[in-house]
Amino acid sequence: MGSTLTGSTVASTYTGLLKTSDTGAINSTLKTISDGSGNDSALQLSTTSVNIAAASGNFTIATDKLTVAGASGNTAVAGTLSATGNFAINTNKFTVAASSGNTACAGTLTSTGALNVASSASIVGNVTTNGFVILNGAYGIQQNSAGGTNNFAGPCNFTNLATFSGGIAFNSNVTLANNLTVNGTTTLNSVAALNGNITLGDSSADTLTVAATPTFNAPATFNGNVTIGSDATDTLSINAAFNPATETIAAGDFVLIQDVSDSNKIKKVASSSVGTTVTKKESSAISVPSPGSTASYNHNLSLIPTLFQAFLVCVNTDGGYDPGDEISLDCVSNLIDEFDAFEFMPAFSVYCDSSNIYAVRNLVYPADLCVLHKDTGDRYYIPNNNEVNWRIKFRMISL
Repeated sequence: MGSTLTGSTVASTYTGLLKTSDTGAINSTLKTISDGSGNDSALQLSTTSVNIAAASGNFTIATDKLTVAGASGNTAVAGTLSATGNFAINTNKFTVAASSGNTACAGTLTSTGALNVASSASIVGNVTTNGFVILNGAYGIQQNSAGGTNNFAGPCNFTNLATFSGGIAFNSNVTLANNLTVNGTTTLNSVAALNGNITLGDSSADTLTVAATPTFNAPATFNGNVTIGSDATDTLSINAAFNPATETIAAGDFVLIQDVSDSNKIKKVASSSVGTTVTKKESSAISVPSPGSTASYNHNLSLIPTLFQAFLVCVNTDGGYDPGDEISLDCVSNLIDEFDAFEFMPAFSVYCDSSNIYAVRNLVYPADLCVLHKDTGDRYYIPNNNEVNWRIKFRMISL
């Protein structure tokens, strides 16, 4: 409690009295409050506002219940701060709408403690967190420890490219409605149903490991090595047509067979157990030789083939035949008018040695080639200028 002025004179006490700096009445303009000796205080007053003028002058209530630092403006509230109207800092830098509670922060928001979001949060830019993100709704991600598991309680949609630097492990059924491209190692620990095109691997180091039964409902392309099974009990079953290309089987080789008597399992057997080794050769399409000339093909079998044959192959529609149709050269002839009597002469002679197969065209009777019309069965002569519609092809088998 201060000392009383009772019994004191103005002359002895005026220096301790407060007044405006110009000793005039308070109006709408802030005036500095000074003592009777003219010493200015940090307080300024007007009829509408109060101001702490000095930069170093702090504003305090009850020592520490509400403090405002004069130099920085930092404010500390020891109790509850309530506002029934809108709250704004520097017009729009930080605002709180009184009617909805919607809050907008124009700068960086830093929280050193827990931040709880009880409803939806919409974040337009990137989110960087040095801690854990826990979403407790029906759909969300939860990671409870460093290196822990992210759990998706509901569907997860990625509308753009998603990059997983640590790999992906599918421990349950996976359904893919579109193409899947995997450029690295893939491990499937459970059943996988793949309904779209699958391309696995872009280098020899890429692998696919399947620990359970995979189902391919569409074409699968494997660009690298494929290993199926790790021991004698592992099997591969094919429930559709199995049409591998014909290859030369050498002594000591193994082959895969489809055992229809054992659930269509694919089994590896020695070539010696499946009969005689068969080598098949086929030439490319060769131009039809002119009369007296020869068409040939090097078969590289080092022996005369067991069976060999030559064909006239249609490449452009002619005589009712469509591209791809074939006529054995045995059925191609020259029609000769000899002494007013028609006679059919072979148009080609086909023979073979240990290196090549040949088709020699008749020189003595260089008439148009004659075949039977595909649709009518009548004689059809292939004019010389139409021979561009045909090619020669050879096939041979060595047992």
